[in-house]
Amino acid sequence: NKLRKKKNKDYLDIKEELHPIIQKPIPAIIIENDGENKMDENIFTTTNWHQLDKEKLLSIILEKGIVGLGGAGFPTHVKLNPPKPVDTLIINGCECEAYINVDNRIMIEYTKEIFEGIEIVKKILNVEDVIITVEDNKKEALKKLNELKKNGVEVVSLKTKYPQGAEKILIKKVLKREIPFGGLPFDVGVVVQNVSTIYAIYEAVVLGKPLIERVVTISGQKEFLKNYGNFLIKIGTPLDLIVKKCFINNLETLKLSGFMMGIEIKSFNTATIKTINSILALKKRLGYEISNSCIKCGRCVDVCPIELEPLEFVFSYQNKSFLNLENLGVKKCIECGCCADICSSKIPIVEMIKRLKEKC
Repeated sequence: NKLRKKKNKDYLDIKEELHPIIQKPIPAIIIENDGENKMDENIFTTTNWHQLDKEKLLSIILEKGIVGLGGAGFPTHVKLNPPKPVDTLIINGCECEAYINVDNRIMIEYTKEIFEGIEIVKKILNVEDVIITVEDNKKEALKKLNELKKNGVEVVSLKTKYPQGAEKILIKKVLKREIPFGGLPFDVGVVVQNVSTIYAIYEAVVLGKPLIERVVTISGQKEFLKNYGNFLIKIGTPLDLIVKKCFINNLETLKLSGFMMGIEIKSFNTATIKTINSILALKKRLGYEISNSCIKCGRCVDVCPIELEPLEFVFSYQNKSFLNLENLGVKKCIECGCCADICSSKIPIVEMIKRLKEKC
């Protein structure tokens, strides 16, 4: 309402637009690109950030709109102000989803900036131990990180394996600390930040730049691609413009933010947001039906990284039996999609689990 009352407005309209992830209309501010691509005169660099205290650094991160760029979009200024003391900072460079290559390029192109971003976060958290985790297929990134790493920073190469980048799995793998059920990383003295978030923190604090753009991987199956690669895209860019520029006309399915955990969109009449790290063109998934019968092959149990029994969730959902969900551990599920991907009966197990969580 305050925006509507402005006499000299710098926007075209405020109206409901389709949110690309939750797939529901929400209020959005429509702005017009002036085509000049220039920063506002109020944006200025900071060379003396070392002299700023924790509260000032957090206020800058809040003001510049920095959120987690690994997918969750949790406000970074909140995550960097945990209610419990922490002793270790983990920088997550494990980009384990198929096709996505954003964090890898960030680590290669902006290695120095990432290390300065780490120093900013170290000051905020008052920690000395920093571990950068990178999967072993990212040879160039590992080489550059090891060349420029400073005291107190350890670069750890991990096996390329999905879902290696999940926080709980990463902490257990690297530090042998297990987050209690219902807990968060700070409960075991850890804060995890994605490398793209660290770079955004550097830009916010040092360059004064708000989170107005991010690197997005445009990829997928080659028969649907016209232009592909990693692109720096303004947040709020209409998706249909990207589709026209990068994909061919007989596109079947478009997935946002990952082949396994991404969202399959039904309309191109939406725009990019901060948490979209990839736009993937894929073939339509065939034969996945809620009514399909489980044959108890146990493959979903074998692949579950949290050591749950997904087939039990299928039985609960199909039989409308919701009393034992807590004991089965439905809330522990990280919705990685491994169970659904390997299911012999083509049952959309993750979709079932999402609905079961609502019953708890």
